[in-house]
Amino acid sequence: MNRTPVFQDFAAGKVAMLNGHPTLLRMATAGKIEFGTAPIPKKDGVGRTGSLGVADWMMALKANGHKNEIKKFLAFVYGKDNQLKFDEQYNLLPVTQDAFAQMSSDPKHEDLKQFAVGLSNASFYPFGDPAWGEVSNRIKAGIGQAVTGDPKQVLEGLQDAAVKEAVKVRK
Repeated sequence: MNRTPVFQDFAAGKVAMLNGHPTLLRMATAGKIEFGTAPIPKKDGVGRTGSLGVADWMMALKANGHKNEIKKFLAFVYGKDNQLKFDEQYNLLPVTQDAFAQMSSDPKHEDLKQFAVGLSNASFYPFGDPAWGEVSNRIKAGIGQAVTGDPKQVLEGLQDAAVKEAVKVRK
């Protein structure tokens, strides 16, 4: 399932609940949808709840001797004004401290504050784990069955597959 049509259906009142990100706030508000947010549930329900963080990387190669150009480009991209412009255009949480400070103190970003609180204890997908690629593919292919079938059975099946994949890659 592609998230774009699901997000559009949510904003049109056709989907009752989903795991999404802050851009949905604007979509739901524009669609005049009454909505609320809640933290992502934890397996044992104990401890602090946080956000599920998204990790994107910007990388540069060392080859070909463009170190100064790379530094200049990264300084441009991550400069406060450019970060604010990008984050505001897409209603994203900031990735730099100065953009975070600016957005946190600006009333026009009030809708993002509830998400910003979770940044300090966000959990991320285990990209460095060699088993993650296959586990991620299984989740993407099978998680929708939790809605149409027995959620417990689907989630336990995904957990069992994850454990088996982890054991396999560590051998």
